[in-house]
Amino acid sequence: MNDIDNPNKSDSPDWFSQLGLWVETIKSEFETTLSSLLEKKVTLEIDGPTVVDGEEVNIIYPDGPLQLLVEFSEKELGAWYFLFDKPFAAAIADPTKVGEGDIVFDSETHLQALSEIWGQVSAAIQSELTVLINREVLVDMPVPTEDVSELLEKIQTCGTLRWNLEIEDIGRSLVLMIIEP
Repeated sequence: MNDIDNPNKSDSPDWFSQLGLWVETIKSEFETTLSSLLEKKVTLEIDGPTVVDGEEVNIIYPDGPLQLLVEFSEKELGAWYFLFDKPFAAAIADPTKVGEGDIVFDSETHLQALSEIWGQVSAAIQSELTVLINREVLVDMPVPTEDVSELLEKIQTCGTLRWNLEIEDIGRSLVLMIIEP
């Protein structure tokens, strides 16, 4: 499937350590919510943060990724971009075909469905984020797109977490979580 190894990079900005702590705090909430929505066992391992570039994204997703953008009412959280492998995203977003083999990604069918699923997952962490920054946080509905050109222009200034996501009967894939500082 995808290369899920995490190369070590020593030139990480100072804010990376705080980012890693935040995401580790909300990791179990992501797992629990996605597992409940899909009615499948979900295992999530998070590596990073690190910095990736556009070339690495193209290697990880040779057919191009699917992007979900999640924004918050508290801008100090930055914008969160999630990059998915299209067949894996289709399998998550198409509950009528989960476990039935390969699913061909169809943007008309799967973009909005994945956005809705990820919106529920993101909303589940809302209370965790509110506690973390000690202010109410509202989560916007994720915006899906296949056009990642804008993100690739600024990706080297962002922190990237590698989500090794495994979903029962669907498989395992690498999801990149890219966070603007």
